[in-house]
Amino acid sequence: MPNPIVYIGGVHGVGKSTLLQEISARLGNQGVHIISASNLVSELAMSTAGKPMEILLPHELMGIRTFAIKQIILASQTKKVVLDSHYVDIDMEGQVKIIV
Repeated sequence: MPNPIVYIGGVHGVGKSTLLQEISARLGNQGVHIISASNLVSELAMSTAGKPMEILLPHELMGIRTFAIKQIILASQTKKVVLDSHYVDIDMEGQVKIIV
């Protein structure tokens, strides 16, 4: 069973990354994995589609976002995950959906 994923969200420039750097520095190596959803999607866009996410077609970007979510959930199998993302949504079943 995956560990809970702690979500830190907000619009660009509010200090999410700064806060997470501080948390990371305080926790040290205690099995916490901090993931930037935007960075992960950008890296996956380049490694899987060979182009920046800004020029992907909507269906390409959706596929990469879905793959990114699976990577985040996979990471939570072995570590506590703190997710830095711009947006999150909850569906009708109460399941979290990440929107990068």
